Amino acid sequence: MTRWLLSACRAGIRGVNFSGGQRQRVNLARCAYADADLVLLDNALSAVDHHTAHHIFDACIKGLFADKAVVLVTHQIEFMPRCDAVAIMDEGRCLYYGKWNEQAQELLGKLLPITHLLHAAGSQEAPPAPPKAKQADSSKAAPAKS
Repeated sequence: MTRWLLSACRAGIRGVNFSGGQRQRVNLARCAYADADLVLLDNALSAVDHHTAHHIFDACIKGLFADKAVVLVTHQIEFMPRCDAVAIMDEGRCLYYGKWNEQAQELLGKLLPITHLLHAAGSQEAPPAPPKAKQADSSKAAPAKS
């Protein structure tokens, strides 16, 4: 009965409104009930908080899906040391495939500025704000009202 409820549940448009994290958890439950040999997870940890992401990774990805082939697409580099293999992609090209090691870390460090790596690793520092657009030349500015 529970399996039918999860697969027949309407979530989102015209159905129950779920948050992003709730939708991700429902979809992970659907993956678990589907019992497929291959599980594709595209940014499945992005809409949940740090603690919940670790719980999902431990209990679901490394737990329930332990005997399955799992492809996890993520920007959260804190999980990479615990993966069997990682692929570092840039503009559709695979630059590295293999174990998470010093070579992979160095390559990722060259591709991403340190502020982005700190942010991806859960640091409180946010990536820098985009540069502000240049203001119009003051000689071309409209005259001030008197």
